Order: sequence, then C-alpha cells, then structure tokens
Amino acid sequence: MNHLKKISATIFLLTCFWVTGNVVAHPSVSVVIDSKGNIFYSDLSRVWMISPDGDKQVVVDDVHTHELWVSADDKLFGEDVRNQGNNYRHKVWVRLPDGTVEDVIGWRNGYPDEYSDYSFVRDDEGRSYVLDRANKQIKIYKNQEEVYSYALSKFEGSPRWHALSPGGDLFVSFEGFIVRVSEKSSEKFAESLIERSPEFGWVGDHHALMGMWFDGEEELNVALFSGQRVLKVNKDGSAEAVYHSDGEWSVTGGAFAKDGSVILLEFSNSNSLRLRKIAKDGTSTILS
Repeated sequence: MNHLKKISATIFLLTCFWVTGNVVAHPSVSVVIDSKGNIFYSDLSRVWMISPDGDKQVVVDDVHTHELWVSADDKLFGEDVRNQGNNYRHKVWVRLPDGTVEDVIGWRNGYPDEYSDYSFVRDDEGRSYVLDRANKQIKIYKNQEEVYSYALSKFEGSPRWHALSPGGDLFVSFEGFIVRVSEKSSEKFAESLIERSPEFGWVGDHHALMGMWFDGEEELNVALFSGQRVLKVNKDGSAEAVYHSDGEWSVTGGAFAKDGSVILLEFSNSNSLRLRKIAKDGTSTILS
C-alpha cells in the first residue's frame, strides 16, 4: 500500500511539474535578500517577503514567477509566465521599495525564451546577461542594446540556468555539468554532478541542477534537485555536498545572508514549498 501511495504521489508531482492550472510549474529557483535583510521568494502563485523580525507577507500577488533579482537600491524584479491554450504569454514586473508594483515589460505573446532579451542575471554596471537557450549562447545587453555574446554551441545538451559571481565570473549549468564563461574562453568547470536520491529519482537530467548562488569566498553553490543536496563547487572544479534536504523535500535555490547563514528554498514530492535557514553552527530553522 505504501508503495502504491508513493507511485501515486510521484505521478501527481510529475503532472504538477509540467502543468498546474494554466501555468507551467517547475519549481522556482530564486531566493534573494535586499540590503535591509528582507528575504524574497516565490511559491509560483505569489511572491513572499520575510522581514528580519520574522514577519511574513505577500508582496506581489498572482504572479507565476521562477526567477527573482534585487538591485542594489532594493528594487525587486520578477516575471509572470502564463499558459494560454497551446501558447504562452509573459511580462516582467518590478516592486519598488515603497511597495508599488509596476510592469517593466508589459504582456506579450510567447515564452520568455522566444525573445531572449531580458534576464534576472545582472551586474552592478547595468549589464544584463541573457541565456539564449535555443541558440546556445549568452547575450549581454546594456541600455537594451546587445553589446557582446558568448557561444555555447560546442557543449552538448541544453543550457539550463546561469549565474554571475560578485567578481564577474559567469557560470552556466547544463545537464550534469557547469561551464565557466569569460571573454577569452569557455570551458567545462565541473562535471558528473548529477546524483539521485530514492525520493527524487524521477527527476530527469533536464531539471537535476537548479538554482546557483555564491558564498562569501565567491565559490559556487548549486541546488542538486535530483539528489536533495547543495553542492559547493570549489575553484578547482571539485564538488562537495554542503547542505542536505530531508524526507520528501529537495532544494531548488538558495542565498547567503549577511550573518553567514544560508537560506534554502525547498520543494516537496507533493508540490509544497518551504523556506529553511541553516545557521553557521548548523542549526536548522523552518521559516515558512
């Protein structure tokens, strides 16, 4: 009976992973923290904020958001992607520090990948790093003009997510490996990263690696969704598990707070979400 229940739960999640209501529903991958210590994350229906004193509230309602980005002046950016029959539409929004929410890009037909002109990976000089998955390249925009591009065509498979370190290094995840990109070269940085736990063995290579973020030493952390753990990829490309999810939960994204704790975004085999804080001493606390 337990075996049948587990099969049923897996079938349910596989369905939810692709379509929930009228939106595509793979897990969100972003946790971002503003200069005041407010934590923002998406449950795919709304964006939540947890303040330093623990107060939790919805700050952007009715948005299907996978990625978030917060600027140095605490403007929060996100997307809203909707299914319309066999097609999609999407927009990009910003939440200002006073709580006002405005559209940056209004509703337009198609999935964001079809345009490849906007990104939630940016640097302090205003450049936007766009992952053009269809054409396997990184395009860099400034003031809405493309200024440079990096080809990724020599790498097998599909590019999935990308992240920019505070020092300016760009990393792109593929199906099981990570590429480091610079103006001079692009090379595999870490390989053979996919592992699967019994609870998340159903996750395919396409979604095995999810959100990426950096610690104080600028070392890359990546959510291994298929393996219920966070991998820290050292500067030499070696990887080690540094945080683990338990039970029916697995990590999809994270961020480091100023006090050195890590905030993990986790999804479950029943398509639920929780936010967990792990302090520097290893103490784990469920925030939501």
